[in-house]
Amino acid sequence: AAVVEHVPVALVFNPIYQGELLTSVLHRLRKIAPDMHLVSIGFSVTDSQMRELMKLGVRSHINRMFSTPRDVVEILKNLI
Repeated sequence: AAVVEHVPVALVFNPIYQGELLTSVLHRLRKIAPDMHLVSIGFSVTDSQMRELMKLGVRSHINRMFSTPRDVVEILKNLI
């Protein structure tokens, strides 16, 4: 039987847990799937939090206060 390996092309996540855990997970993820597009979604983040997310490879942040579900689709279509 053939083994089929699937590597997702994007991860949409809520960066509510800042700090070492998020940093560790995203670093490991970048090693496993360096081409994966990372998009954070949540409420407002500070400039320093956004800079940290970008250093970890996040390509976009969707602010839930000012967005619709369709925005997630549009951002992913543009990235992929």
